[in-house]
Amino acid sequence: MKTNMTGHARYDRTNRINYIIDTIGIGNVIAEIATVDDLGRAGFQKLTDTGVIIVLSADNRTIVTAFIGTLAQVCNVYKTAKKCQRLPDGLYNKVLSNNKYLQKQPKY
Repeated sequence: MKTNMTGHARYDRTNRINYIIDTIGIGNVIAEIATVDDLGRAGFQKLTDTGVIIVLSADNRTIVTAFIGTLAQVCNVYKTAKKCQRLPDGLYNKVLSNNKYLQKQPKY
């Protein structure tokens, strides 16, 4: 998997990504949106059924970072991708349960 990761993900976010894998799990992708970051670079955000958001670069689809999504972030990705106003109950409950991991997650 490291060959599909940017240097930022591989070196700067290794601990965060390992924390996600060990505590929540990556899960399966259920929604994807195109994004533009603060520097004007295009990319994608993929939301998984565990409430994790994976950020990919647009040009070569490599992983830039991954993070535990807050309820607002998960709602934004899901609602934009699915054109609906409500999260599925299972995803909503998972995001709420992830809050305990957000509070315990080391600051990386």
